[in-house]
Amino acid sequence: MRVSCLATTLPANRFQPTPIHPAGSDQAKLLRSYDRHFDVRIAENPEDREQVHRLRHQVYCVENPFEDPSDHPDGLETDDYDDHSVHALLRHKATGMPIGAVRLILPRPGMLRHSFPMQQVCEHPTLSDPTEIPLRRTAEVSRFCLSKNARRHLGDQFANDKELVPYFTLGLIRGLVQLSVENDISHWCIVVEPALLRFLKRLGLNFETIGPLVDYHGMRQPCHANLDKLLAHCAIVRPDVWSVITHDGSLWPPRSKVRTLPLRAVKPVLREAAAW
Repeated sequence: MRVSCLATTLPANRFQPTPIHPAGSDQAKLLRSYDRHFDVRIAENPEDREQVHRLRHQVYCVENPFEDPSDHPDGLETDDYDDHSVHALLRHKATGMPIGAVRLILPRPGMLRHSFPMQQVCEHPTLSDPTEIPLRRTAEVSRFCLSKNARRHLGDQFANDKELVPYFTLGLIRGLVQLSVENDISHWCIVVEPALLRFLKRLGLNFETIGPLVDYHGMRQPCHANLDKLLAHCAIVRPDVWSVITHDGSLWPPRSKVRTLPLRAVKPVLREAAAW
């Protein structure tokens, strides 16, 4: 996944926040505090894309032995999957410093079974079951990273907002939600370290595992999630987190679903999510 800045800059002509939580609620406080410090944007222009790849190099070639630095002499970490990926960048507002990035690898038309890195390391039947993972509307979450160097550099900036420190990653997840809306993605897959999977669960984001651990730059767990169920469950068990990653409901559900989905269709999803 990629590394970039986490900011709350939503295009005014695309997603207009419609606050759900009262201004004094815990959910609204976390959202305000987060948006005061961070900016998340879709990396669409060449400058933002370069920052994404430079941050990925810092994380995956310098801070962690994930990739060989000699393969990226220009200081930009890239691979073949970037050709059919979209990216988000997380930045610290006051300094403009990029601190995290993530990418969403999109399905390849005509090559659906050869779209994602997960398909190279996991052969579980679930990956071929369209009722579980509809490949045309599935994307793989990848290069999900925060720079240790940037976090150390910004440590003193959060003396009065220490409660934010565990939540730096929420901007990256918000970026993934926005990228999914814009690219008609309804399901995510991911190959993740067990520790990160446990952290996501504490945030109210419960992914379903696919088979056993696989050896992929260390032992990793293949997982998948239906976004409707994932975010409905998060809204119930961690409404504070849900408020940040959906920008208080302005990003998800997509407007088209809000207009067309009858209440009788929503209630079963919420009941099922609450049971997770």
